Amino acid sequence: MIELSTINDKSIDQILTKLENKTEVNASLPGGGILHIEKEIPYLVIYRQRKNDPGTYRMVISEASYLIIGNEDFEGYQKLLYLISNQLSATFNAYMLFEMYAGVAGSNTFLIKAPANKLPTALDVLKQELEEINNVYSGLYLQAQIKDTPHRHAEGDKCLMDLEAAKECGAVLISLEIPPVYRDEEENLYPVFFRGFKDYLIPAIHKFMYDYIRVQTSYQVA
Repeated sequence: MIELSTINDKSIDQILTKLENKTEVNASLPGGGILHIEKEIPYLVIYRQRKNDPGTYRMVISEASYLIIGNEDFEGYQKLLYLISNQLSATFNAYMLFEMYAGVAGSNTFLIKAPANKLPTALDVLKQELEEINNVYSGLYLQAQIKDTPHRHAEGDKCLMDLEAAKECGAVLISLEIPPVYRDEEENLYPVFFRGFKDYLIPAIHKFMYDYIRVQTSYQVA
């Protein structure tokens, strides 16, 4: 694993060189951040470290390509995301930055913030798959909503990059707010339910990713 105490031009070049050589990337980043890219694929799943947020992190680190944003040097992380997107979008014609975060306690809605007109079919797939969870767990009554907004991050957070920068580097910004039904009001996980919820959610997201990759990128899906 590459251990990077700062995010600067030199450390970013180390990461970009590995990507250029199509080798696995594992890097520890400032503030407890982690970058893992197992193979060259046209998306990156993103999670920002938060206090009192059990479970959500674990949904992200099962992915083949993810970034955990640490609790310092956010501007450095923004630059890193821009340059990774710029490099890999040249390979795949587009590069998705897919952020996941938990909604407020008591929420019953998966909120998908995305460019609805650009990805209509893929987003419909995601919405449908998320709402199918009600057929797996009776009494859950969750809904999914697509929100076409330029603010594709949690309320109160800084944006990963603005839409103009995203256009410049070939990035597609999408976020998924997850209703935190997998824990109680004191932020304690329901361990058995959480495992089942995660095991349903991740394949649902992958079906969306598959549709996005098939339509929007040059990546050859097996």
